[in-house]
Amino acid sequence: MTLNNAFILLLVIFHNANIIVAQENSAVDKRLLLDDPQTVTSQMLSLQREIQTLQTKIAEIDVHQSQIQLLNAQIAQLQQENAALKQQISHGSSNHDVQILTTKVATLNQELPLLKMKVDAVVIENQKLLQHSGTTFFPIWGRKSCPVINGTELVYTGITAGKHAINTGSGTNTLCLPHDPDSLPSDFPTTTYSSHNADIFGAEYQFTYKNVAVDDDVPCAICKVRPATATMMVPAKLSCPQEWTLQYHGYLSAAYQGEQATDYICVDSDPEFFEGLRQVNSDGHLLYPVRSWCGALPCPNYKSGQYLSCAICTL
Repeated sequence: MTLNNAFILLLVIFHNANIIVAQENSAVDKRLLLDDPQTVTSQMLSLQREIQTLQTKIAEIDVHQSQIQLLNAQIAQLQQENAALKQQISHGSSNHDVQILTTKVATLNQELPLLKMKVDAVVIENQKLLQHSGTTFFPIWGRKSCPVINGTELVYTGITAGKHAINTGSGTNTLCLPHDPDSLPSDFPTTTYSSHNADIFGAEYQFTYKNVAVDDDVPCAICKVRPATATMMVPAKLSCPQEWTLQYHGYLSAAYQGEQATDYICVDSDPEFFEGLRQVNSDGHLLYPVRSWCGALPCPNYKSGQYLSCAICTL
């Protein structure tokens, strides 16, 4: 290769590298939309991986079922041999034959419990495979992303919302609304009873802690965990029961006791807020920390006026 040709080749490689870097930077800045082709492709690949994982677990279960069938067949054969040997002994034989048959019976009686233990072990393994082959979901309140834990993935980010603090109606549960809502048909609804409707409002912190202040708007995210089949919130704890995985911990939150009731939710211990909307008092769905009071709650271990923690756990 001549010197000129080598120089031209280096220029081409440098140009192509710049194009690739520009494309990657553009991809980072691209807004994630539910109908974006790359998002759909990514979701399809994720579903394919889940299907492949489930197919592998099903294949493992099939193998274990075959092992169980083989062990059951061996047990049945040994039981038949045992019965036949006992029958031979009962019909009478020489002392030597009786000793041989008695030894065989003793050996069979030792092998049967071992085979039974193998069958039980395979059954337990199958139950574990079935238990840990599913998917579960949970919301994380006060954060724009999901915990960095193996098996936990982000489904979407959103805006914490619910009923207005002074409204007696509407829903009592808190929702994680996506940033890009889809519109219903323009003619919906044709009519409503007495022009009534339910309402929903964005949520605001009503306390100051770490990065957030009173009236900051509250983000949220919906997270997926696999393999797992259950999610629960443990109030008044910062940890999970044995065998459960801690996704995040924080502080228990709900409506002010003098306003209309809402559900209790677990706000992350390191909360975030939306930029550009700091401490704008719009009211709406208001989140207050929860305190415990002695009485029906035993003190100790609880204390009057104590703010309560919470933990989100998956299994």
